[in-house]
Amino acid sequence: MALLSSLKTSAVINHLRSIFATHGVPVEVRSDNGPQFVSHEFESYLKQCGIKHRKVTPYWPQANGQVERLNRVFLKSFRAARLEHVSLSDSLVQFLRMYRSTPHSSTKMSPAHVMFGREVRTKLPELNVKSEESVVKDAMTNDRNRKSDEKVYADSTRHVGSNDFKVGDKVFVKQSRQHKLMSRFGTQIYTVHKVMGNACVVMGKGGETIMRNFCYLKKCNPRAYDDFVEQNVDVDFCNSSDDDCDDFVTGANYNHTNERNVLAQATQRPRRNIRPPARFNDYVCWLKFKQKEGCSVVPV
Repeated sequence: MALLSSLKTSAVINHLRSIFATHGVPVEVRSDNGPQFVSHEFESYLKQCGIKHRKVTPYWPQANGQVERLNRVFLKSFRAARLEHVSLSDSLVQFLRMYRSTPHSSTKMSPAHVMFGREVRTKLPELNVKSEESVVKDAMTNDRNRKSDEKVYADSTRHVGSNDFKVGDKVFVKQSRQHKLMSRFGTQIYTVHKVMGNACVVMGKGGETIMRNFCYLKKCNPRAYDDFVEQNVDVDFCNSSDDDCDDFVTGANYNHTNERNVLAQATQRPRRNIRPPARFNDYVCWLKFKQKEGCSVVPV
C-alpha cells in the first residue's frame, strides 16, 4: 500500500517495480477492472515479467474480499487520524506498522511473520516463541480452516444455491434500475459462452461478451424464447417460480412512450383546487349586477 499522486498506468508500473525489487516477482497478480490495470501497457509489463494477471468479476467486490477488508480497516484508521489532525502520509505509515505486526484472525500470525519468517520489533516487550520451521505451514492451515468456516456461514446467511448455468443457455443480465417501474433484468437475451467458477462469460447478439457473477444472470424460459423467435410477439420471459422475478414486456410492440406516461403520472404530485372564500359570493354578484346596469361603483 502506497500513496500515488497519479493513477496512470506508468505510475502504477513504477511503484510495482520498487515492490518487486524488494520482495521478488510474484506468480500471480489480482486486480479489479480499473482502466490502469486493463491497459495494453500494463498487460505487456506483466507478460514481460512472467506474471499471470487475474481479474476479478465486474460488479462483484466479494471476489476481491481481502483488499476490500483491508481498505475498510484503513479508512477507519484514517478517520481517526483526521480527528487528530495527522497527515495522510504519517497515518498510512503508522497504520502499516501496526497492521503488519498484529496477528491476523485467519492465520493466527502477523503478516510480517508470515512474509519474512520472523516478528518485526515493536515497542511491546517480546518473548521467544517456537522455531520458525513450521511458521508458513501453520499459517496456511489456520487460514484454510478459518476461510472454510467463514464460507459455510456466508453461504447459510445468503442462501447460496448451486450454479446450474451451462454453455449455450439463454440468460438475462441484471440491469441498474433507474426508477421503480424498471425490471431487475434487461430485455436483451445473452448466450452463456464460458463458465468460470461462480462467474459466466455471456455473449450478445452482436458478438459482444461480458463477464458477470451468476447472481447477475437469470435463465430464460425455453418455451417463451422459442415462441418469441418464431412469432416475434410480446411474451413474458420470467420464471414464475422465482420470487425475485419482475414481469416485463418485450418484443417489437413494446411502447416506451406508455412507460414514460405512466411514470409521469406516478411521480406527479396531487394539486389542491383553489376556490375563493364563500363570504365574497354575494358581494361579487352585487358588483356585477351594478356594472351591468351602468352604475359606477366607488369603493368606500
